Amino acid sequence: MFSKWKDTLVLRVVASIIIYSFVLTLGATVFFYQNTYSREINRQTSRIDQLALTVENSAAIAAYLSNRELALEVLNGLVKNDIVDVAIITGEQGFEESIHQHDTAATAPPIHYELPSPFMQGELAGRLSITPNQQLIENSARNAAALHALILLAYAITIISLVASLIHSLLTKPLTNMKNAVMAAKPGYDKELTYIPQNPNNEIGQLVQNSNELLTSIHDTLQREKQLSRKIVSVERRYRLLFEQSGVGIALITQAGRIDLCNSTFAKFTARCDTRDRDDTTSITFAEMFVKQQEMTETLRSVSAGNKIISGDFKFRGHDQSQQHWFHCLFSLAMETNGQPLIEVVMYDISERAMREKQYRFEAEYDSLTMLYNRRATERRISAALDDAKTQGRQCALIVIDLDHFKPVNDKYGHDAGDIVLIESAKRLRESVRRGDIVCRWGGDEFLIVLRQGREDLKVEPAARAILDALTQPIDIGRSRSVSIGASLGVACTPEHGIEKSELLKKADDAMYLIKQNGRNGYCVSGQQPHYIER
Repeated sequence: MFSKWKDTLVLRVVASIIIYSFVLTLGATVFFYQNTYSREINRQTSRIDQLALTVENSAAIAAYLSNRELALEVLNGLVKNDIVDVAIITGEQGFEESIHQHDTAATAPPIHYELPSPFMQGELAGRLSITPNQQLIENSARNAAALHALILLAYAITIISLVASLIHSLLTKPLTNMKNAVMAAKPGYDKELTYIPQNPNNEIGQLVQNSNELLTSIHDTLQREKQLSRKIVSVERRYRLLFEQSGVGIALITQAGRIDLCNSTFAKFTARCDTRDRDDTTSITFAEMFVKQQEMTETLRSVSAGNKIISGDFKFRGHDQSQQHWFHCLFSLAMETNGQPLIEVVMYDISERAMREKQYRFEAEYDSLTMLYNRRATERRISAALDDAKTQGRQCALIVIDLDHFKPVNDKYGHDAGDIVLIESAKRLRESVRRGDIVCRWGGDEFLIVLRQGREDLKVEPAARAILDALTQPIDIGRSRSVSIGASLGVACTPEHGIEKSELLKKADDAMYLIKQNGRNGYCVSGQQPHYIER
């Protein structure tokens, strides 16, 4: 019962008024308290100044004449005031007389007043020092400030109560009656709200009139909804028969690229779409469900513009990045009954076929042991690199690499150790060159690298030395054993040594064999002297 009452408008309005008013009153009370306190302190200080001014002449005469009786009379007159704790008259000739109202030490600093000479203009007769009774002054200031604060608080409480009562009487109570009348009304019936007494023409009366108009509109809308619902049931039955029995995904896409209608198979497909970076999953377009969003957008635009059937294979953007989902999509233009064009899409899940094709391509182009390009794939890439170098007027280098002392490793430690050496050598080769360069396993223990010129001139010899440095480092083959191998490198560059692939491969191979036959573990650029690396 209380939980129902605490959510009512009356309680919330009254509570809000009380809370806000209490905060404001509290702030105003603190402000006026501080203000009254400060004014009272200042008033008492001014009283002391007036007292000093009153006795100034008498005190000056007493100080000038060193008259103790007159000084005591002046001081007694000062300390009779409760606000004065200590009064002292000092003369220029060493005269001093004081009176203490209390035996305890003063808690406030004294206030000093210069005493001008009563007989000699421009000279000083002495000084009057008055120490105020700070505790009495502060207590008086606090009492005055507290009294003002209490008066203000009582006044504020009275005003708050009056305002809350008026708001309840003029606003919240009529609104509560209005709410009860609205809740009692049943949409769909010819029943209107009655005007609240004394409020036929004000804002609440207008609210009643508008509510009646809204109820009438709701009644009419419900009647139309009933008619539409019968039509929707009929349409849904036909669409369900058309879509739900299909084993492929079928959907209608609007010109804006959004899904207008789809069958359950299509919904299952698209349920795998990764929408974690979106606040509203309904806002995603059809094209955004695919990795190549721009390509899909262009395809939909072509279908709309050309009124033709287009098909293609597209990669889906799924939650699980380890699994790839591919769909073969068939697009055609369809027209709605109102003349609005829609795009019909039929989707076939070809993920398994795409994965098999990808695996076949990988096996056809990569070496299964080192994961480098194999010889067949590299030959195509060499041709493409040489064509690019020729077109752009840049250099390109072919480095043929033959591992030294690899056969003894195989013979002594077995083929498993040899495989470890090949895998580690391939890794070091990849790390020794740039990302745009091509590294492949040419065959057996031979590798080939294609260096491409970047923004700067191609530096072949530093690259060859880096490769040799990497390959000559010991290789761990397991069981606390390591082996050291070397490599013989042959280098041929275009256009210096030719522009044809076969010519460059032969010159690089000949340069490599020159190193192999004369000491190994070095590199030789075709037509130049070989360089050997000491191990």
